Amino acid sequence: MLYLCHLLFSIWASHLRQITFGQEFVCLELFILCLETKDQALSIRFDSAPGRQDEQKPPEGGFIICSAVMSFKTTQHINGYRMDLVIMGMVIMNNKEHWEKVYGTKAPDAVSWYAPHLETSLNLIHQASTNKGAAIIDIGGGEATLVDDLLEEGYQDISVLDISQKAIDVARDRIGKQADKVHWYCADITQATLPQNYFEVWHDRAVFHFLTQEAQRVKYVEQVMRSVKHGGYVIMSTFGPEGPEKCSGLDVVRYDAENLHGQFGKTFKLINSTTELHQTPMGTTQQFLYCFCRME
Repeated sequence: MLYLCHLLFSIWASHLRQITFGQEFVCLELFILCLETKDQALSIRFDSAPGRQDEQKPPEGGFIICSAVMSFKTTQHINGYRMDLVIMGMVIMNNKEHWEKVYGTKAPDAVSWYAPHLETSLNLIHQASTNKGAAIIDIGGGEATLVDDLLEEGYQDISVLDISQKAIDVARDRIGKQADKVHWYCADITQATLPQNYFEVWHDRAVFHFLTQEAQRVKYVEQVMRSVKHGGYVIMSTFGPEGPEKCSGLDVVRYDAENLHGQFGKTFKLINSTTELHQTPMGTTQQFLYCFCRME
């Protein structure tokens, strides 16, 4: 009986992989509602992986996230047995796969965080440095227009990091020949290799609030401390206390100024903070919090 159950699950798992477009499917529970032969009828329940709590190292593309919870019901006939099954599980993908899918299916101005110009960000960058040679990095800059405005203003040492190559390609195509003046990094910020003690301005609008695990946030702060010069500035923007609880299908962490600054610690002096209501392309509003800090 157990052999038959495993055989059936293997066959059905292969079928699931086709249905879910080749993404990894994690079966939470497999219910065999009815098993019948010519001689008898049985009703049993089989858990494919009861109590499984495997700890996995984050893959190269970033931390695993749940993309969709699914439930399937089917009847299978194998070796004279008829089985009625319900399979419950979830399709999972890593961060990179998720964002490649987002940027591959939505226009640049169709995502909720889009703005034609990031005025608040630009004003804070001006406060941080009027030196056009200052090294500036935009975390999660991808398709955003901040890099366009910085180039237009004459800044000469600009870096953009995004986990999505599709997003970077969109920005490069939009900018044209000037894209060669920009340093592009396609990487997960928690795993990226960046120059040490180099950047004078670190800007992040709408990446940090996606880091829902403490380990991710610790790695992020370590990146900042390695990469930003002492005396450099850190501009962080996340959803505020009244901002959305989810974005792009993912959970987020909302912050007030005290909590966001607390993630970085005393090494970062909070100069000021502000909130703004962002008007999305869909006609809704999102509350963003900005914290402007200096690394000491």
